Amino acid sequence: MIFTPLVAYTADLPEQQLISCVAKNLSPISTAILETFGSDEPSPPRTGVMTLDTLRELCATVDPWQLPDFIVEAKKRGLSGINLPFWRDWKHSDPSLFLAPEILHTCHKFFFDHVLVWCKAILGAQELDARFRVLHKR
Repeated sequence: MIFTPLVAYTADLPEQQLISCVAKNLSPISTAILETFGSDEPSPPRTGVMTLDTLRELCATVDPWQLPDFIVEAKKRGLSGINLPFWRDWKHSDPSLFLAPEILHTCHKFFFDHVLVWCKAILGAQELDARFRVLHKR
């Protein structure tokens, strides 16, 4: 039997959360929640099987086509409310393996959220600004 494997899917964080069917403030590739982001201990992967099992349990208790009720119950389980992910029947597909970060926005966010803040704390905002102003223009 021949099938096309889903090897990599590049997306930003909100799109990754949609694809992996998890609620906002949860990791799409691990079981980490907002409070444990940045922890020294790695969280186990959020496997596709784990997500599909949770969806099956949810669909057994609440009709997915009764959308308001379904979404309320999905949020309680850390899901987004998507009941039929596109990868569900894709052999060997697992969001924790095929989701890849979008490097451009990841690096940009890292610089402005961390590196720039550290530089301002060390040098001071005015000194850093003065140093940028004396750089040669290209």
